Amino acid sequence: MTARHLILRGGALAVGLAASAAWLISQSTTLNIPADEILLKAMNDELARSKQLAIVAGSDAPYFFSYMLTDAETLRISASMGAVVNVSRNRFRSPSTEVRVGSYDFDNTGHVFSGIYSGSRYDGNWPLDDDYSNFRSELWLSTDRAFKAAVESMARKRASMNNSNASAESLPDFSKVAPVVSIGKGVRPKVDDQEWTARNSRLAAVFNSTKEVLSSAVELQLIQGPTTLMNSEGTAVRYNDDMYWVYAKAEGQAPDGMLL
Repeated sequence: MTARHLILRGGALAVGLAASAAWLISQSTTLNIPADEILLKAMNDELARSKQLAIVAGSDAPYFFSYMLTDAETLRISASMGAVVNVSRNRFRSPSTEVRVGSYDFDNTGHVFSGIYSGSRYDGNWPLDDDYSNFRSELWLSTDRAFKAAVESMARKRASMNNSNASAESLPDFSKVAPVVSIGKGVRPKVDDQEWTARNSRLAAVFNSTKEVLSSAVELQLIQGPTTLMNSEGTAVRYNDDMYWVYAKAEGQAPDGMLL
């Protein structure tokens, strides 16, 4: 094959991949994002940039991206036998990034070790400040890791299926749905720390009236905060994702010495 033919084929491939990336980008839904929605703007802009990975991905081009972030505050109160042991508050942001390569019919998911990445990770250090540049940086790092993990998973899955003689019903790996846009303001109900601390102490004191109880503990944990989700199909939602629970235990000893 002559050098001219190689150049022509390379040019045609580049044009095809660029067209593929342009088509992917054109499928995104335009959102009217308020100026104060820094996280949403960072997610939207990073989605647009991430779709350009189709240019360098070859046959295993990404077809779906998803960003999710839970922004929460926690209150944890521990008490034992009516005495408060610990009261703590914490703030954290828990991110989740998903990249699927291939197509809706056949992608990198649903196989052993799907999503496992063998390289080094540099994402996960989500800032607590609402800073656009830091958001974009973390989203870029998490997308890079998720994309590379998806490509590795796709290779393992394809090799496994090519070497398998088992026949199975061919079902799509994923389903495309109509996008949903529902962005509300995250609201954290005000919690009176002192009131809940006193209540937890009273609950723990209930065990004091039972002489068979040798030790006890009551733990109250509140997690409050919104979860924001945006994906390449055009879905953008935010919802309150609060959790509350109480954990109680009591320990005693049977006449034969067995701990209960």
